Amino acid sequence: MNTIQNRLCSLDFLKFMAAVMITNSHFIPVYKDVNVGLATLGVHGNALFFYVAGFLLMKGLQKRPERFDNWYKRRLQRLWPAVFLWAVVAAMVWGDNLSWQKIVVAPGYWFLQTIAVYYLLFYWIGNLSIRFGGGYLKGLFLSSVVLSVATALLLPQGTGSMFHTQWHYVCHFSVMIMGAMTCVYQHQIKCDRFWLDLLLGVVSFIMYFAILSFGKNATDWRWYSQIVALIPLHTFCYYSYKVCAYKWCERLMTHKVWRHPLCWIASLTLEIYVVQFHVITDRFNALCPLNWFIVFALVCVMAYCLHVMVNVFLQFLNKENWKWRECFRL
Repeated sequence: MNTIQNRLCSLDFLKFMAAVMITNSHFIPVYKDVNVGLATLGVHGNALFFYVAGFLLMKGLQKRPERFDNWYKRRLQRLWPAVFLWAVVAAMVWGDNLSWQKIVVAPGYWFLQTIAVYYLLFYWIGNLSIRFGGGYLKGLFLSSVVLSVATALLLPQGTGSMFHTQWHYVCHFSVMIMGAMTCVYQHQIKCDRFWLDLLLGVVSFIMYFAILSFGKNATDWRWYSQIVALIPLHTFCYYSYKVCAYKWCERLMTHKVWRHPLCWIASLTLEIYVVQFHVITDRFNALCPLNWFIVFALVCVMAYCLHVMVNVFLQFLNKENWKWRECFRL
């Protein structure tokens, strides 16, 4: 397997990590009899997803230039049918109120709202960087960081983590641009010191929480110190990518036992995010810690069901003949 394929294996593993981290951050009902503080890592999972999205979008634009309306339509086809169909399922099974706002605006999914807007910006940024070179992308990355800092200073103070306020609509864009930069410069990135890269990734992970522990829940100037956590959040994504670019990740992602479940979860990242709010339950808490795996497995199964529903729905709207196997394929 060549280097490019190996790096795609690393992106699949990062998506797997993102799915696990984001789901874990919503496990409050699951952890309520143990320690709800375990329901964390959502910010890191979100950052990894945006990082991988930036990388893959940039790779796609490099490979096949496409008119904006067609490009953006395909992006939305990946997002909104899942929201629409799950809103219908939630209304039928859980009695949720079904409204046009839930289908069009997706108010319960800030992540999807954000990525839809980021797509609008990224198309032009990605094509301009292809035209004018990577230096243009570096400038935009710095500008996006400045925008994040300025927005954080202008927004009113909240409670808890700054990354859980309205700021999360803005602060992840620089991570997405950094993913695009990684794609552009991937062949110049040296991966020859695994333990150093792993150490820097772990340090970045710890530093994020150390900075937040100082400013989180503060009501004075310390609240704004959380802005500094952007630095270790970015470096965590970068070094996670580097760590996963080594051979161990390729061997894991192509192993006959682990390949299918890991790639399956990585492919269902979007659906896992959409369904988890309804599926996560405390019904199996008496089986702790087995309940952690049971609930996550239920989330994955429902995510796959939603994936199949979306494929059937899209083929129903398609003029071509039915391809039933494609409906079940990830």
